[in-house]
Amino acid sequence: MNEVKLKARFHRNIEVDLSTHCWNWKKHRSKWGYGSINVAGKIQLAHRVAYELWKEKIPEGLCVLHHCDNPACVNPQHLFTGTNLDNIKDKVSKNRQGRAYKNRGTYHPGAKLTEQDVLNIRASSLPQSKLAELLKDEDPNKLKQMAQAAMEGK
Repeated sequence: MNEVKLKARFHRNIEVDLSTHCWNWKKHRSKWGYGSINVAGKIQLAHRVAYELWKEKIPEGLCVLHHCDNPACVNPQHLFTGTNLDNIKDKVSKNRQGRAYKNRGTYHPGAKLTEQDVLNIRASSLPQSKLAELLKDEDPNKLKQMAQAAMEGK
């Protein structure tokens, strides 16, 4: 596929966030949020393809990092190259290290409670056994109402 056609295909698969200027990849994304695209029969990371399409060939052994810290972003102006050590230093300096970084608390895909819900439940005067009994098989909306009522002392 030639570069012009690939760029056109690329643009069809992005959504521009006007507040951040990120070009968010709309198609397939990994569990870590990075986009991927099939180029000449090979699945490649979309941000790396964007870097090579609009900037330059990625030097061997280098990573493509994000100034914006948005893995879905493929805006070449938000991308820069660095070593693996640069990548590690970047994530540590921005407190993004650790396996559970993306899936902590309300960011976890299975989260049913907000952080405020949890604080309300913890502040409840009801014993844990009573809360567990009341909340068994309850839907999250009912849980939120009960937690709020417990906070208000009802």
